[in-house]
Amino acid sequence: MSGTLLESARSTMEELEALELLAVESLAKKPSGSKAAMERDAVVANVVDGMAGRATTLTTLYADADGSYRSEVQSMRGPGVFTTFYGALKETREYYARHGATAAKGAAQATAQAAVERARRVETVFSGEEMWGKYLDLGALHREFCNLPSAPGGADLEYVAYLRMLGAKPFAQILPEKLSGAYARHAAAVDAYLSDFWKRTQPLVPLEPLLDDASKAFEAKWAAEQSAAPAGNALDLSKFGAEEELRALGLDRLKRALVALGLKCGGDVNARARRLWSVRGVAPGDIDPKLKAKASKKRPRDDAAGAAAAAAPAADD
Repeated sequence: MSGTLLESARSTMEELEALELLAVESLAKKPSGSKAAMERDAVVANVVDGMAGRATTLTTLYADADGSYRSEVQSMRGPGVFTTFYGALKETREYYARHGATAAKGAAQATAQAAVERARRVETVFSGEEMWGKYLDLGALHREFCNLPSAPGGADLEYVAYLRMLGAKPFAQILPEKLSGAYARHAAAVDAYLSDFWKRTQPLVPLEPLLDDASKAFEAKWAAEQSAAPAGNALDLSKFGAEEELRALGLDRLKRALVALGLKCGGDVNARARRLWSVRGVAPGDIDPKLKAKASKKRPRDDAAGAAAAAAPAADD
């Protein structure tokens, strides 16, 4: 009815109240099965997100960075209060004249009802194999894994064996050689699927806090291994099918591979991958000298000068 900031704040509070009632209603019902439980949790998660958004809107209104909210409140006080009141009354009468008998219900409940309908809308999708979150569907990832170089079992690896292997030991220990871009993409795809599956089946339980300790332990172990690793670490370039696969290894890994071959290691990830790919299948003696790093030039120190420098303090004494 009104486009004022006070009306916006009132409407937002109505939405918050409606969402609170929906949360109470949803949590009071006992779900009849796993599907109903997930749908209920998804609705509650939508309610939480909606209330967080509405609370942010209210916070912005009350912060009143440009002073417009304060000005609107001040206009309802002082000598001009009756002018403001009759102006708002005129606007109200015009609104009801335009919208008729439906105006009261439409103005008071439209935004709150819309917020409730948005929260009730559950768009979580599961495949037939997942059976509404009861099982994992790793069929596509299993086929992709079977085509990886050095994959245990190769194309004959059964799906059940693949699942047992994933659950038996850390993913990084499955392949003895895990330096190809195809392996990196597969590991990222598995991580993305499992993270998405958790969010779809446990919408009220954030995954990040559960992985926080493991992530910190990994970062610490990775930093220790990187500091202890030698300056150069050669790659078997024959296992890579395209320059794009090299780019997937990242700046640091490409630098160490270039250093191991005595090549220049500067530039961005594209330049490093291009330089490394250009020497694939090339004998070390046939590598273009322009690609090789310049040997550091250390001028030998003159022994006599060194002796004189060492004796200088004694002469001053």
